[in-house]
Amino acid sequence: MFNLFTSQFATKKDHGKDNYSGHISVYFLPSKSEVGDTFKKYVAYMQNQFECNIRQFKSDRGTEYLNNEIQQFLDSKGIIQGTTSGYDSQANGICERFNRTLQSLVRANLLNDGLSNKFWHYAAKYE
Repeated sequence: MFNLFTSQFATKKDHGKDNYSGHISVYFLPSKSEVGDTFKKYVAYMQNQFECNIRQFKSDRGTEYLNNEIQQFLDSKGIIQGTTSGYDSQANGICERFNRTLQSLVRANLLNDGLSNKFWHYAAKYE
């Protein structure tokens, strides 16, 4: 199973969401250790493609987000880091709802097409 990186970053599936535009990016990661590099690429992508700067990064309290590598990068870019309350999935409501919706759509498509779960990331990519 892949980890998913989104831009209001989560893990197992990680994705990112821009609260202003509603733009969501999804990244499939083989392991949580790749979150730091992927986040840096995401920031560069947003700056280059949309000419926008990320001002705040909000995450759960996962160690993949709360470490020296991420903190130094955020400091160098002037990005403020915030965290949600511990053990409170409602604080991540939009991301949690997106994860649930994406999982439901992908599972339905895999079931409908008679495909196994090993094609999950392909089905999510083209959803």
